[in-house]
Amino acid sequence: MKANPYRWAGALLLFSSLVCGAQTSYSDRFFLTDSPEAFRFNPALVTGLDFISVGGLDLHSRGNVGATTFLYDYDGKTVTALNPSVPESLFYSRLHQDNYAMLDYRINLFSYGFMRDRNYHTAEVTVRSISGATVPRDIFEILKSGINKSSFDFSNTRLSEDLYLEFAYGWSRRLTDIVSVGARAKLLLGMTSIDAYIRDFRVGQFDDETFKARFEANLDISGYPRLKGYDGGTLLNPGPKARRLRIPYPRGVGMAFDLGVAITPNEYLTLSASANDLGFLCWFYGRGGSITAYFDPSILQEYATEEVSLDQIMGLAVGIAGEVQESAVIQQKKAHAGFRAVPFAFNLGVKYKMPFYEALSVGLTGHLTTYRISPYWETRLGVTVQPLDWLDLSGNFGLGTYGPAYGALASFRISRFHLNLAYQRSLGGSIPRTGIPMKPFGRTLTAGLTYDL
Repeated sequence: MKANPYRWAGALLLFSSLVCGAQTSYSDRFFLTDSPEAFRFNPALVTGLDFISVGGLDLHSRGNVGATTFLYDYDGKTVTALNPSVPESLFYSRLHQDNYAMLDYRINLFSYGFMRDRNYHTAEVTVRSISGATVPRDIFEILKSGINKSSFDFSNTRLSEDLYLEFAYGWSRRLTDIVSVGARAKLLLGMTSIDAYIRDFRVGQFDDETFKARFEANLDISGYPRLKGYDGGTLLNPGPKARRLRIPYPRGVGMAFDLGVAITPNEYLTLSASANDLGFLCWFYGRGGSITAYFDPSILQEYATEEVSLDQIMGLAVGIAGEVQESAVIQQKKAHAGFRAVPFAFNLGVKYKMPFYEALSVGLTGHLTTYRISPYWETRLGVTVQPLDWLDLSGNFGLGTYGPAYGALASFRISRFHLNLAYQRSLGGSIPRTGIPMKPFGRTLTAGLTYDL
């Protein structure tokens, strides 16, 4: 059966195509007219609206590689990067030292905001998840060129996820008719944390003088503090005699803060600056360990063929996994704590309402998030129009870490209900019927429903 190159690229991009979202700058809330959720962009933005919200979604994805990294057109056919006709220099030029994709989403469970005198208060409960995968360039060099040196840099091969609850209280106050300040304090309760990475990868002759590939990996999982009666089972399946001493949730605890200032020199101009998610989480890793294993590197040469099918790739993975399982030496780690910073963000914004037509406004935002895998930045120019009292429409265009990007959003008011919908993405397109991005990508989908009290 001939290979389908799109399926091959999809396998290599699996860790990116499955994700559908990451940390949002909430710039869409800033562009909209009197959005009740503007406090997420800057806690100092005071709308004066009393509201309640149950349910809300912010889904975003980031990745610095796309399908064009692995697919090429030669002689009227689409071939993979492993095809001999694709020069190594061309393939390597489209890779990064660390190739990654990540997901950072928030699900709002409950929000409440109300105005008292000159003070605005908010309370919010949110579920947040941050996950990502990183594959270094050396892995792809092995697939393309084979084993041509004795050591490789796999130190940044990592798969991680943090899932936690946020309980936030926010306060803002108009100091004067021009200046407002605000802050939000967040209690973070960790639910699950997984951190797996490869420490070392070498090829050579070892104890039995057989030419092998050896790797060392580390795994930390939040959960059980210890395993009693360990009877020689595997790390994740300790055996029937092992007795787990469970601990209740949470499995991590931390704090974070949002700080902001907003200036409105007149009724038309708004200036905004904020620093969000300044904090950390302390995770309790009750299970984990390190593994040292071997496999025959010659099996990788099966990749160096004219056409490669997804079935071949999966079969090869199963074969390597079998050798690794047979040779694995596992050392269980003691329970320990680990600190991890929450990705903090900086937001800047300026918005101007046209004096000659107040239903029309223009805005400019800048955003930076310090992700563990790689920082993400963007700047956007937006235009918003309110053709009807119950409808806001906005479009934006800008630049970011992955190049040009655009977005559109709409806000509907039906009686006391307020519905926001937004979609933003980088340029580059996707493979039809698959959704796999063609180029390095950033995508955003947000939805929120509030009820005015």
